[in-house]
Amino acid sequence: MSDRTFSREWLTRRHVTAPFMSRVVVHSEKLHQDDDVSLHQVVIYDEGRYWSVVFQESELGLGHLDPWFDQDLVKAVEVYPVYRVVSDWKEVEDGAPAPLCRPLDVNGRNSLVCHEQAEWVMAYRYNGEARVTELCSEHLYTSLNRNGNALDIREVKHR
Repeated sequence: MSDRTFSREWLTRRHVTAPFMSRVVVHSEKLHQDDDVSLHQVVIYDEGRYWSVVFQESELGLGHLDPWFDQDLVKAVEVYPVYRVVSDWKEVEDGAPAPLCRPLDVNGRNSLVCHEQAEWVMAYRYNGEARVTELCSEHLYTSLNRNGNALDIREVKHR
């Protein structure tokens, strides 16, 4: 793990505590909040590498709270992106329940429900029989990259 220090002046000039105004901040998230102070993590891009720094912010707007914990040099840790699947929640329209993903087993049949919302409808043929299933993005990807001999995908549509 690689560490680096940034001067508070460098961070301030680049608006790191205001991520929407900064050209170097690539990610920002609130780590913790209590009644008067919140902790934030930002990832900044500098010299071809990504660095994570933490700052604090007053939730009350009262008095002076130094974002860099009264330090002239702020420690940063080198980080890298990790991609992950994130679920979004959408309102169910017309009182109909949101369909859940029905992943396929090795025989091309629907197996257990995976509890993710089905974003895709896939029409396919398996051993000459026409079938339709509803899948989440992850299971659609799995189905599309499966041994294609038995699973003859005819059409895929996004809901």
